Amino acid sequence: SAGGGYYKIVSCIWTSHKLAKYSSDTWDIGFYNGGDWPDQFWKFVPRHKASVRTETIFHFDNRQGSQPITRTVEVTKGLVRTSEKSVRNLQSFTQSLEASVEYMGVSATASTEFHQEIETTVTTSTQTSWSENGEYPVCGSCGKKLQGDATCCQV
Repeated sequence: SAGGGYYKIVSCIWTSHKLAKYSSDTWDIGFYNGGDWPDQFWKFVPRHKASVRTETIFHFDNRQGSQPITRTVEVTKGLVRTSEKSVRNLQSFTQSLEASVEYMGVSATASTEFHQEIETTVTTSTQTSWSENGEYPVCGSCGKKLQGDATCCQV
């Protein structure tokens, strides 16, 4: 770490070579074998926030048992990807009307204005999923408590 949340990235093959960004061009990067320069320090910024939780998928308590417990546990693993896009359209309409009348030296003016807005939003949502089921043998020895946990992540 170079401090302040910035890091220097070195090659695992040429350990004296540091990753550097040579210009403002997005793809103008490479490894440099030389002194330390500001273009060699990188800050890792997460693109998404994730919530991670642990869920128990099986639990066997054989602490009081005299025989091992053998079970087959069915586990589903996979991913679900949800994407949502929205488009908002706001249309405004204003109309003014003014009339004037003059009769025998007396004049009168009247005006009115109408304003209306129409807003429409179209939202499209898609969901793609992948999953795989598997059966796994589990053996709980005598005097043991056995628990299987899965780590679940939502981005």
